[in-house]
Amino acid sequence: MLAKLQQKKETLKFKAQTFFSPKEVVQITQAIMAAGITLTSVPMFAMAGADAMFGMLIGYVCKIFFYIGTILLVWAVGQLVLSFKNEDADSKSRAVMVLVCAVLLMSIGSIYDAVAGQMGGDTVNRSTNVSL
Repeated sequence: MLAKLQQKKETLKFKAQTFFSPKEVVQITQAIMAAGITLTSVPMFAMAGADAMFGMLIGYVCKIFFYIGTILLVWAVGQLVLSFKNEDADSKSRAVMVLVCAVLLMSIGSIYDAVAGQMGGDTVNRSTNVSL
């Protein structure tokens, strides 16, 4: 039994040596160490631009909400005109509800600016020069 274990050990050792040469092992180790050093130092440099990054992200989200609100506003006005034409009270109430939601979506950016302004200087200012 001991002989079988020693034979298996030798086969595994041989397979490991043929799979990776010592030069490759050194290169892999160096690459892992370099990646580890780089990845630990990157967050330190990235923290300087975190406010700008989140500000740009908030700017994108507000711009997307504005565009969705614009589309909903056009659709709600069309539905409201059609519901007045058909004298349908249920359609009128749904159209007005969508109209109010569209206006709220379009004003999310202004609402965020007002709330962030009231909270003080510790908040992230959204980037207003975001282009989609």
